[in-house]
Amino acid sequence: MKRSIFYLLSQEFEQKNRPNYIEQLACKLISTQWRSGKTILVTCENEHQATKIDKILWTFDQNSFVPHNLFGKTIQHAPIVIYWSQCCYDNQPKDLLINLMLKNMNFFLNFNEIIDFVPISDILKKWARYRYRSYKRNGFQVSVVNTPTE
Repeated sequence: MKRSIFYLLSQEFEQKNRPNYIEQLACKLISTQWRSGKTILVTCENEHQATKIDKILWTFDQNSFVPHNLFGKTIQHAPIVIYWSQCCYDNQPKDLLINLMLKNMNFFLNFNEIIDFVPISDILKKWARYRYRSYKRNGFQVSVVNTPTE
């Protein structure tokens, strides 16, 4: 069964991890999911956010390595690929999609598992509601969980 998990971002989490709070959480989830054996596509709103994710993954855990690459770079088959909407995804199969985009892309429906986020601001919550409804309409079992504190 297809499933999607929305992480409800808390004010406390945002304040603790400013300025990259959502990217920090995404990188923790990327690391955890990759260590469980999954290949991952991370979709970012723009190239700037993709570059932030890339930099955080290189530095956030000094004791381990998380193999990743920006989409279109030299390593084509990295287990973690970071994509942004200005380029064209090549539909390479991955186990998990971690979505940081406002709007769903058509290829999202090719995934069986999606992680998404409900930010704090009202306008971003509205976009999250659209994505939630889209996943539901397309047969995903959707759940919402609170942001982990650590």
